[in-house]
Amino acid sequence: MRKHLSPIANDLLCSCAETLDTSLDSLVEDFERGLKPVLDNYSRRLVEFCCSKAIETICPNVGDRIKD
Repeated sequence: MRKHLSPIANDLLCSCAETLDTSLDSLVEDFERGLKPVLDNYSRRLVEFCCSKAIETICPNVGDRIKD
């Protein structure tokens, strides 16, 4: 990873990668592909991105429920 995260954030990202059956590097690459040139709040956005991907896998209907 290019940015330094807290130990808790690192553990969370590793758990998300495990849930998604992918590598952490692959998740970071997916995240960075969608980044705009401004890197404000990189760490927070990375954690949110990885967690949302894991939640979508665990709870596939969560998007429908949020829309309601």
